[in-house]
Amino acid sequence: MNPFLSILIPTRNRAAYLKYAIQSAVNLRAQDIEIVVSENHSSDNSLEVCSSFDDARLRIIRPSSPLPMHENWELLLQEARGDWITFVGDDDAVMPHCVDHLRYICGKHPQAEAILSPKAYYFWDGCQEVYGAATASFSFKTGEQWRDSKKQLNRCLKGKEDYRNLPQMYSGGFQRRTLVNRVLRAQNGLYFRSVTPDAYSALMAAIFTYRYLEIGIPMVWGGTSPHRELKSGQLSHKDRKADFWGLHSEDSLTINRNLGNLEYFTIPLVFFEAYISAFPLTPYSELSIEKVRSLYLDAVRKFRKNGNEEAISKLAYDLGFVIPSRNLFHYILDILNSLVTGWATRVFFHAKGYLLKLIGKEPFTPVINYRSESRQAHPNILACDSLLSESYAKWLKKNG
Repeated sequence: MNPFLSILIPTRNRAAYLKYAIQSAVNLRAQDIEIVVSENHSSDNSLEVCSSFDDARLRIIRPSSPLPMHENWELLLQEARGDWITFVGDDDAVMPHCVDHLRYICGKHPQAEAILSPKAYYFWDGCQEVYGAATASFSFKTGEQWRDSKKQLNRCLKGKEDYRNLPQMYSGGFQRRTLVNRVLRAQNGLYFRSVTPDAYSALMAAIFTYRYLEIGIPMVWGGTSPHRELKSGQLSHKDRKADFWGLHSEDSLTINRNLGNLEYFTIPLVFFEAYISAFPLTPYSELSIEKVRSLYLDAVRKFRKNGNEEAISKLAYDLGFVIPSRNLFHYILDILNSLVTGWATRVFFHAKGYLLKLIGKEPFTPVINYRSESRQAHPNILACDSLLSESYAKWLKKNG
């Protein structure tokens, strides 16, 4: 009998975080799950961390040689036997109610093949400069809603939606074995045909389903680490470029050269790279000069907001575009556009939520909203488990 859920953890050089990711999965009470970790030839003590756990549900695999990210994910997916599958980052964690709630959702909506749960955020030490003082942020809501897969895909391609809000097989997204098998059959036994596997899994869910289920309960912590590694209590920089690109062989996929090498990238560029890498499942008609220019101009606005002119120059060179001039008028226009867009977006969503609630059509109703006030409150990613369990118990009581 196949496991109900496969929890897949790809890892490389992240021992200080990895132990919590594995522990969160081992802490789950369900016995009909499997936890598979692919230790991708780390130079730290990741293999020792993996070996420190004694649980029959846990399997540790190691490729014969270091693999680029998408190949490590492919290896894990080939090892998975579960009816449902999700990938968990090595700085993420599974929530204690994850399996129970997935089982509840499957019983209530047996037609579901792709499930999107809301994001819950945990910020590791070292993220303060960028993300502020809060350590954890999450919300529990009642209700579920079916989403139109193709409509949401089009919104992502137009830059109106983030692909991470599609049911990727990662970061709180779950895909059923039947869906995964359709993708494998269509791609000659391979699932990931882009170097960005989370974006590609989001794309596959949108292509191979006509609808997916969005739920109100988070299932997995999305851990944000400072792209650095903890060693003996010290923070040391991790060379992600060497660890990732340096692992590519001649036979490995690379970034689609129509978009340069994406040394500097934005979320819409990454998703579009996945989209054109999926040809012939996706048409090359989207790869027009107008489309690529719009992605470039969007990237210019975002890079300039962060003062990253180097990224703009590199992307302009790769794509063959002229760098847009920037004078005082454009600077003021950008500020006004940002203010107006942000204000209009907030007004629209508040008004939409109010009207839906007024007519009884709002699918999600908050049960609990939580944001930690101090980094001292939660020293590691598992410290909120009791709070999560209490919140889920409250949700169960509210939903009978």
